Amino acid sequence: MDFGVRSLDNTYESMYARTRELLEAGRAEPALDLLRRIVKRLSSLSDETLRSRDDLSQMGLVAGLDLATLLSNTGRYDEAVASLDGLDRFSPEREEAIANFRARLRAQQGHLAQARDELAALAERFPQDPAHWVALAQVTFSMGDLDQAEDLYRRALELVSDDMGRADIHLDLFALEAQRGRKAEALAEWDQAMEADSNFALRNARDLYTYLLRIDDRTTLRRYLDQDVSRIRQEFYRGILARRAGDFSEGDKHWQRLTKESPLADSLGKVEWAETALRLGGLDAAISILMTDRARLASPHVALILATAMAQSGNVEAARDLLHTGIYRLQRRVPRRDSYGQEDWELLTSVVEKRALWSQFREFFALEDSA
Repeated sequence: MDFGVRSLDNTYESMYARTRELLEAGRAEPALDLLRRIVKRLSSLSDETLRSRDDLSQMGLVAGLDLATLLSNTGRYDEAVASLDGLDRFSPEREEAIANFRARLRAQQGHLAQARDELAALAERFPQDPAHWVALAQVTFSMGDLDQAEDLYRRALELVSDDMGRADIHLDLFALEAQRGRKAEALAEWDQAMEADSNFALRNARDLYTYLLRIDDRTTLRRYLDQDVSRIRQEFYRGILARRAGDFSEGDKHWQRLTKESPLADSLGKVEWAETALRLGGLDAAISILMTDRARLASPHVALILATAMAQSGNVEAARDLLHTGIYRLQRRVPRRDSYGQEDWELLTSVVEKRALWSQFREFFALEDSA
């Protein structure tokens, strides 16, 4: 009997590898079907077999988590939550982690109160696990209780042991202080994130720069840009600063210098290179660079850039699909959001020349002036 199970190993591995290939090719539905088949087949095995075959148990767990993640990526939250049922059978010791994931899916869907209650119960049962306190803090932040959220983040900081984990919490606290309107405190949290894990913080530098542009603190922005290790990103934001000051010629000089750099040699500046190419009319170049790293589609800003490029090229359906994807990504952000903002709308409308198309995309944006 055990021999029969082992003879299926290559089948499972090849099926799972095929899901990776399908996702790389942008074919989500066939990938979902394969993941469902893997989970269904492995779920039919006896508990005894799963206990004796850790490789099969892990395959079932990984495939199940991938299935839930992929479903949530396309906004199918009910299906994603349902797909987690029974998944702890593959790995009973991961029951609480799966419960945490389920609660976070509910938060992404917008069921914040239910997610908060489930995470609070997990934090009470497992008070030494910082993951529950962080997730609870994030949901509380999204619900608008900033004081309580800060307390929860501070509790998590006392427990987290890895540098990236500390940096991630400080980045959330940066966003929290920015929302409070406390610039000095927000920048202090950013600096602590850099101290904890500079590489991780720098990958999220757009949040800092966007914030400083929003509050029009150009001096502080220049100071942080001087410390940035990405030449492309420096030139991009210096170009924006010049244009904001009314010197469009100087802004264009920064952007032209930027486009002479290789985006493949500067991973931190890849998105800024693509956005510059887009703003300068290089649609194909922008799309090509962003699609060299499909993992970056996890960013709502990348989805926006690609959607803008598609809209400018006249492919309204593809643009709308990408904006839907971007919204699902925004629902994972802290705090949770259900739409793009005014500055995002300004990017799209500055590039898309046919004003008649704008109405096709307005629903994805929360605009300060809806007129």
